Amino acid sequence: MRTAAEVLPVEVLRALTTVLPVPTVIGSFARDYWALCVADVNRVAVTLDVDVTILVDTLQEYRRVLTALGAGPRDSVVKVLGFEVDVIPYGGLETDGIVETTPGVTLDVTGMREAVAGAERVVVDDLVVCVPQLADMIGLKVIAWGYRQELTDKDARDIGVLFDVTHRGPFGDELWQDEAAGVRCDYDPVLMGPFRAGRSLGRSWDPTSRLRLTETLSRNAADLAARISRFDGSVAGLRMEQIDALRSGVQVP
Repeated sequence: MRTAAEVLPVEVLRALTTVLPVPTVIGSFARDYWALCVADVNRVAVTLDVDVTILVDTLQEYRRVLTALGAGPRDSVVKVLGFEVDVIPYGGLETDGIVETTPGVTLDVTGMREAVAGAERVVVDDLVVCVPQLADMIGLKVIAWGYRQELTDKDARDIGVLFDVTHRGPFGDELWQDEAAGVRCDYDPVLMGPFRAGRSLGRSWDPTSRLRLTETLSRNAADLAARISRFDGSVAGLRMEQIDALRSGVQVP
């Protein structure tokens, strides 16, 4: 098991606090926090990209934050201590969950507001950062995959890792206290974990976000399962069952 100080890019995040007092980390380092620091799942990909998210109402406000961080007039990425930091906005500048970070470059940030609201505060020495909960990370990754699956497979890769985390470490211990999840999934921990994550999303995400999530999970789920299995050598059929369990959890009344 590794510590947050070993996994998170602490000095990069500390440098950001001059503008973002409590950075919210998403993307690969948030994935690694849950995989390496909490569940001890050691199958992660090395990255030098740091993703953080900020709440802004307008594109002008977003540009002001980027400028303060040292970005150029058309950039959404800043260089900090050799790392590329991608600053992803959400809030009032969204249109149906979509944001345009630079001309022609768009992202789907559906669920980001809920993920930030429920994020875990992680303390490393004098630094405080926020990391979305495991279930929210899965939801955000599914949304991202649905929006940019033609451009990258990295979201599928990360979903596979996060699915594995749902039934390992403390999350695995919690499974056996959840009779409802056990009954739903025939007490198979590999399915109970994703089901519980989906149920958490169904309870915490607003109706519009839930609808987009379930639509994404219902569309090309077999392709998502196949892409996950290509990364980690797992059985695509099992990954498909996990996707179905996640979707079932979201839809629990």
